[in-house]
Amino acid sequence: MAGCLAISFDIWGTLVDLNKTLDHLSEIASNRLGLSIDEARRAIYVSHEEARKLRRFTPNIPPLELISRGKEIIAAKLSTSLNTVDSILMEAFTTVEPGSIIYPDVIPALSKLHDEGIYMGVVGNVLFWPSAYTMIILNKTGLSKYFRVAIFSDIIGYSKPDREIFLEFAKTSGFEPNRVIHVGDNVIEDVGGALSSGFLGVLINRGSNRSIYVWELNAAVINDMRNLVDFYREASLKICRK
Repeated sequence: MAGCLAISFDIWGTLVDLNKTLDHLSEIASNRLGLSIDEARRAIYVSHEEARKLRRFTPNIPPLELISRGKEIIAAKLSTSLNTVDSILMEAFTTVEPGSIIYPDVIPALSKLHDEGIYMGVVGNVLFWPSAYTMIILNKTGLSKYFRVAIFSDIIGYSKPDREIFLEFAKTSGFEPNRVIHVGDNVIEDVGGALSSGFLGVLINRGSNRSIYVWELNAAVINDMRNLVDFYREASLKICRK
């Protein structure tokens, strides 16, 4: 199956369960600040949504500024200092149980693709923690061994769905854009950004009862990451023989 296509993956909500990670972050905040778990969870989730809105409605905001402003939001919601927020984030990311936050369909799919020699990498945005913390998670979970390249918005200065971050993956990997499949859980940031960059776009929607391939749009919806293996095979047959 190894051939002419590469695969880039979003991380949060695609490979790693964001909600379970935020729940662990809430537990750390609760213990450190003497808040009830409900108070801490509410503050964390509201902060996350406000930071997402900031990124969505301020598309040109530099990723490093987004991290700073995101931390200010969470500090305000938790009524604590920025230094304490940094400390809570570090504790949360270094103590989370790796097996509890990986979706169960991820490792079987990545293992199969990796064994077939498929070139894979990640393309990730930041919010109120830097990409270095995300790399801690990828290393702790063992997911990093499957990827040859990691492209992050706070490193290159562009966030998904900006074409620049996708094209940076293509440039770094050495694959033409029309020979890269991007997989993510967000229609706009992942699929929209991928398609506008000339990639194939795959939406992972685990709540769906079926997978759909729309070859006219170079797009697909899969409900299980293991279905990506079949999509890759079909895409290879359609594209690699051209």
